[in-house]
Amino acid sequence: MASPLNKLLSILPISTNTSTQLNAFYAKALDTLSIEQNTILYETRDGSSMVDSPYAIFKELILDPRFAGWTHLWVVKPGKESLLDYLSQVERKQVTLGLRDTK
Repeated sequence: MASPLNKLLSILPISTNTSTQLNAFYAKALDTLSIEQNTILYETRDGSSMVDSPYAIFKELILDPRFAGWTHLWVVKPGKESLLDYLSQVERKQVTLGLRDTK
């Protein structure tokens, strides 16, 4: 049985706007995909930097033994993958990179 969200999305007009299409994709995926356990997702400034509160939280959690072995997923804009160069080697080993606005 389709969820109320998927029913709504199925009757909405098809958009040619990439951002709108991705939003619809993610909304539908929310109903069907499982949540990755022991994974923390971070994103700041639409993926253009690694700063502010998400970065401070990351710096604390990466050192907290209760989160040892967890995946830290940073979302960055395509072309901004070099942001990982600012992390230490230890931090980089625990980070997975996700590209913004991709499926």
